[in-house]
Amino acid sequence: MSHFVLFVIGDDIEDQLAPYNEQDEKFCEFCDETEELQEEWKNRKVEHVKKLDTGEVDLVWGDKAKDWICGPKSPRIFDDRRVDSENLPEGFELVDIPVKEMYGSFEEFAEDWHGYRKNEQGLYGYHSNPNAKWDWYQVGGRWSGWLRIKPDAEGEVGSPGVFGKDEPRPDEHMFVDRLQIGDLDIEWMENYEREKAYKLYDELTVFKREYPLYKFWSECLAKVGEDYTIEQARAEYHAQPERDRKALNEVYQSFFGMDAGEILAMGREAYAESKVSSAFSPYAMLINGKWVAKGEMGWFGMSNDDHTQDDWDNQVRQYLKSLDPDIMLTVVDCHI
Repeated sequence: MSHFVLFVIGDDIEDQLAPYNEQDEKFCEFCDETEELQEEWKNRKVEHVKKLDTGEVDLVWGDKAKDWICGPKSPRIFDDRRVDSENLPEGFELVDIPVKEMYGSFEEFAEDWHGYRKNEQGLYGYHSNPNAKWDWYQVGGRWSGWLRIKPDAEGEVGSPGVFGKDEPRPDEHMFVDRLQIGDLDIEWMENYEREKAYKLYDELTVFKREYPLYKFWSECLAKVGEDYTIEQARAEYHAQPERDRKALNEVYQSFFGMDAGEILAMGREAYAESKVSSAFSPYAMLINGKWVAKGEMGWFGMSNDDHTQDDWDNQVRQYLKSLDPDIMLTVVDCHI
């Protein structure tokens, strides 16, 4: 389960997205599981907990088993009780029960245990869209306000994500989720990302000068080899003074980004250019109904082999610049 950002090029957002809906039956195919189910019906056994004094049984994860072993459920909504099947208390034992004894018929097993349904041919299985890319989406969402619009142009703002948005920017009205390509202020976005990258790179350079003995994680990781393990790298990294680590965190925290050492290793201009390119980089694009992602670079006339994130970033950036200025661009938050 994850969110990703999609650029939809052109109009008819709903029509373009529809063929990739995981749940739309119009685009689903029947997946036959009958043979596998029949084999399972013959041979499968499921672990149960047996209460020796009464002979009652329940699934290891069943509510009764949890009540017997763990006590009643707490008032919390989420039931976090777990039965340790390898260490059952006295008075209980683990037993394997064939599914044939759990259900009165093969049909009941297929429908109740697996949730499958019988089709017109009498086969059991489920429906699935082989081209599924999303099960939910909204315009904007977690990426609401990504696009900078030119002065005096008009755009549309979708809906913010479930976590809302950061504090409004002074020029918040200049950021939208849907606009004509010609109204996208590419120059502003490139300059903004470039200056932000320069600022971070320069601050990291100052940090390294003031703390010359501090080793970034990438530097520790680079030493891993035959005579130096990943455990030793972690130990070396975390043994550094907490004061130094706090000083670095005031400049940059790389929980989900590039390590600070990797940034400095790239060089100032190369790092800035990579950030400029990534300013226009979605996870995928939907172009006239065609889904294009990093793993499908052949659409851009490039080999699918050995292309990098930078290749994808640059191709998207150049593609957007090449489009007719009247074409619509929409930022969509997709979930799968």
